[in-house]
Amino acid sequence: MYKRLVFANYLAEKDLETTCESKDSMNYYLKVYINGAKREYRWSACDQSPDGVELTKIAEYIIQQSENEKKQSEKHEVTVQGYVLQAKDDILLIGEGLNMLDYEWLKDEIQHMNLRCLHF
Repeated sequence: MYKRLVFANYLAEKDLETTCESKDSMNYYLKVYINGAKREYRWSACDQSPDGVELTKIAEYIIQQSENEKKQSEKHEVTVQGYVLQAKDDILLIGEGLNMLDYEWLKDEIQHMNLRCLHF
C-alpha cells in the first residue's frame, strides 16, 4: 500500500472531481498518514483525470484487500507467545507464562535436560 501511494505522489496537490452527472457513481474519501504527513482526498469514481484514475485504483485495491480478509474462512494457526528456550532441528521449545527470573533459570537448566524423552 505504501509503495502504491508513494508512486502516486500522494503528497502532491491533486486536482480531483467530486461531482458527476451520474448519481450511481461511487464517491471516495481517503485519509493518508505516512511518515508524519497527513493528506485527505475526496473524489468521485467518474473522475477520469490522471490523479482521479490513480487514486481510484488505489481505493479499489484497498477495498479488495479488506473484502479478501473478510472472506478468509481458513482458521489461522494458533499463535504462541512466550520465550524460545531451545531450537533444534524442526522443534521449538517455548516457555509460556514465564517471568524473566523463570526464563533465566530455565535457559540455563534446559542445557542439562534430555528433552527427547518428553512427550506432551
